Amino acid sequence: MPMSSQLLQLKVNPSLKKDLSEIAEYKGIPVTSYIKLTLTEVVRKEKKAMFTLNGLTEAEELEILRREKEALAELRKSKPKGKTGHQILRELNA
Repeated sequence: MPMSSQLLQLKVNPSLKKDLSEIAEYKGIPVTSYIKLTLTEVVRKEKKAMFTLNGLTEAEELEILRREKEALAELRKSKPKGKTGHQILRELNA
């Protein structure tokens, strides 16, 4: 099933339009197809650069790491002496 599309209009200077036409002709495709392919490639590359390997923005990932660091510091402060982390988790889950 074909995806729906929307019209995108833009103005470019004549030399860019000429260059686009030359490249598209060299590739044997219409200018609009060349523009779509180029835009798709650029957008994919930019989106990939925006997100970490976890699919989060850098700011989101830094916030998670900051909260994790705070939680670990709190845990260290409140950790009862003489019990292992495993023992504490077992008690919490009981």
